[in-house]
Amino acid sequence: LYCSQDICSYNVEQAQGDDLHNLVTIVMNQYDFDLPGAMKWIGKFHDSIAEKFLSTYKNLPDWGPVINPQILRYVDGLGNWVRGNDSWSFESWRYFRGKGLDIEKTRWVDLMLQEEAAITPK
Repeated sequence: LYCSQDICSYNVEQAQGDDLHNLVTIVMNQYDFDLPGAMKWIGKFHDSIAEKFLSTYKNLPDWGPVINPQILRYVDGLGNWVRGNDSWSFESWRYFRGKGLDIEKTRWVDLMLQEEAAITPK
């Protein structure tokens, strides 16, 4: 969850000077990466976590007919939480200032200047 959340929030946070806690900034500082390098590293890390989740999901143990549906509902909820947060990040105004659906398709974001981050929705 935090990988995609921090990728989405990075632009606004860096423009506000509030990005020190963001995973993108942390990876750039930790590994001496530029922004594209950090995004690539986080993308690979995110993919490995998603792969582990899906593998675990496919190989859940059998707890019996009473517990199995409960476990499945819980694990489905975890997956939906991540996917829902991803959708919210692009559909809300918070990170992409009304351009989220286009950015979701192109995956291209122009970095904001500090004064742009101060603009609030009408």
